Amino acid sequence: MLAGGAGRRIAGDKAVVELAGRPLVTYPVAALRLVCDEVVVVAKRDTVLPPPSGESAVWAEPDEPRHPLAGVRHALRTAGQRNVLVLACDMPCVPEALLRALVEAATGAGAVARAGGIVQPLCACYTPLALPGLMHFDPTARATDVIEALGVAHVDWEDEDALLSVNAPEDLLRAHHVLLSRT
Repeated sequence: MLAGGAGRRIAGDKAVVELAGRPLVTYPVAALRLVCDEVVVVAKRDTVLPPPSGESAVWAEPDEPRHPLAGVRHALRTAGQRNVLVLACDMPCVPEALLRALVEAATGAGAVARAGGIVQPLCACYTPLALPGLMHFDPTARATDVIEALGVAHVDWEDEDALLSVNAPEDLLRAHHVLLSRT
């Protein structure tokens, strides 16, 4: 799980922003626990996280570059030769079925979720074959461009709300409504 973002647009430490009474980061962690034997939070050293629950380790990624794929690269390097299922801390609505579909589709460099024609590089399963292409990417490049150059597969998902990223206060409201509609 990636939690290295600065949270500038949401005006706070994104991982601990409250959504329906819980820190935002707890939603993707819970989703990943349904699919993975081990859940790890990858974050910059200065990232504010909720108090540890004892169930997830934290891997501190290098301070630079500040790019979403820096966390993916760090996870792949640290995980050794294992695939890495990636989910950003600001994606509270990703269902277990989508995560399982990504794991099943991860061949070559990996598989990335896509809904409404939009690719989400931080909802993906990357294989060790992605690491060489992530070692020296241009830190000014768009994450989507970098991962598309890796030749990842796409997992198309009908429900666009599944890939909702909470980046602003209005996204929190939308995520709250999406979560309520699923209960």
